[in-house]
Amino acid sequence: MWERKGLAIAAMQSLLYGRPDLTVFGSESKRAETLAYLGRMIDLAAGLGAGVLVFGSPKKSPYRRAARRSNGCDRALVFFAPRRPGRVGGGGDRARSQSDGLRRRFLTRAEEAKRFVVDLNHPGVCLHLCSGCMALAGDDAVAAIRDGAPWLRHFHISAPFLEPLRHADLPHEALATALRGVGYRGWASIEMKTADPFSMKDVEEALAIATRYYAGG
Repeated sequence: MWERKGLAIAAMQSLLYGRPDLTVFGSESKRAETLAYLGRMIDLAAGLGAGVLVFGSPKKSPYRRAARRSNGCDRALVFFAPRRPGRVGGGGDRARSQSDGLRRRFLTRAEEAKRFVVDLNHPGVCLHLCSGCMALAGDDAVAAIRDGAPWLRHFHISAPFLEPLRHADLPHEALATALRGVGYRGWASIEMKTADPFSMKDVEEALAIATRYYAGG
């Protein structure tokens, strides 16, 4: 239906939204339930034609306590490792996101997110970077794009805390130049909260920023 109108579903995000009972670092039974639910979301994404799935569920990985345990990251690697060959490829790549660290202490830096993907070492689990998250973390965003290029699958044009893009002073020209420089051919998607009250000006200016800097190749 949307294809006939010239639209495409580029990605799905926040895969555990609306399921506060599910978590990554819980009991074995809860982890199994979470994994099964994610599998159904992957199947849904495949049916919709979404090429990328961004985990993007920062409240679902209460890592502050888990990070104190030496096996914390190992548990995360085991959880996100695909259980069945080809399962991830069927519904698109799962992008492990730096933005998952906005509200906790797990993968808050671009380098950490890249390292997680490298250690997991599966072609269906890739890197997602977000301009707003990199600004919050104090990352060198241009360097992060260049260093993460072999694994980069999705990019979000966003401001810190998902505020309207026009309110943030971000180096869009440098970021877009870096993306083109590494041969990035994925989506650059706007991620922004709805203002209260709603402002069409925010939407129009966000589209103008995306078009001016990121459109084309």
